[in-house]
Amino acid sequence: MNLEFQNPYASLFQDLMVQAKNQRASDVHIQPERDGVLIRFRVNGELVPFKWIADTHKISFLQEAKQLSQCSIGISGRAQDTRFSISELRLDIRVNLIPSLFGEKLVFRLLDQTRKFDLDSIGLEVTVKKALEKALNYGDGVCLLTGPTGSGKTTLLYSALAALDCQALNIVTIEDPIEYTFKGITQVQVSQKLSFGDSLRAMMRQDPDVILVGEVRDRETAELCFQAASTGHLVLSTLHANNSKEVVRRLQGLGIETDAIHSCLRFSSAQRLLSKICSHCSKLMDDEFMKKNKIEVYGSFKRRSQGCEHCERGLTGMLPIVEYIDWTEEGGEKNLTTLKELAIQKALKGEVDIADALTI
Repeated sequence: MNLEFQNPYASLFQDLMVQAKNQRASDVHIQPERDGVLIRFRVNGELVPFKWIADTHKISFLQEAKQLSQCSIGISGRAQDTRFSISELRLDIRVNLIPSLFGEKLVFRLLDQTRKFDLDSIGLEVTVKKALEKALNYGDGVCLLTGPTGSGKTTLLYSALAALDCQALNIVTIEDPIEYTFKGITQVQVSQKLSFGDSLRAMMRQDPDVILVGEVRDRETAELCFQAASTGHLVLSTLHANNSKEVVRRLQGLGIETDAIHSCLRFSSAQRLLSKICSHCSKLMDDEFMKKNKIEVYGSFKRRSQGCEHCERGLTGMLPIVEYIDWTEEGGEKNLTTLKELAIQKALKGEVDIADALTI
């Protein structure tokens, strides 16, 4: 997309993308309302109002946004998924459009192509990083990450890939969708014609050393992942489970035999992202708040403030909270520190708001 526009609605679209990039937004929401359009950015995990567009400009702006985001302007009343890039901003943008009561809503996922993935820079605790690196160095087996949408699983997966030697290893990925591209790695997009299972079977004939599967969704994919691991391949993937221990029960529910799990599973984790509070303006929590919210943990905890010159609304970024099990250690699951315990530890250090920590 070229950012040199004459159309005022196209210029407005350009401005909101530039501002979203500058504010490090992960998503942009263009939401039609009865009397106008609300534009919001998701920054540090929170939706923040950016601009309100009056009703007189609503239809024209929505049509322009729809066209510029590569959606078909000849289709209405139907969901659309598209993708486009803004080379000047080094942004790759995934688009979802759905019809709503007051017009078509657009949500953009912003993928900053200048972003670097590195296990040292994503905020992991040293113990988590070492356990994951240990699993990666095995050279075979299965590593599974769990967590809800937006919990940082993709970031951790890509950072794990970046820790591997792509020059010496044949690394392949099967994703839906592909979010970031990597030099030296073969990436395959799942489609209606090419499922995870089809891709995995084909990949096994491509002499892979490492296989990243975007998600283990069904029995077929789970079985193929463990077959690959049992024949000397390293498999990285995600799975729906509530915690790192539940991974085993989930795999058993997908038909994987217990012996195969114990033989091949190297690492499992569960994670969340919490907003990191500003060290300059955050405040100690008072007893009244403790009593009102029936908080029964002990220690000096901080809460976010309204913000200062060093932060945005009291926040300075996102922090991953990761519980993990090193399945290569005998009885590793017995030493598990849970997500909530880890979050409270972060709160004790003054890194996150205690109220956020207690929601985990």
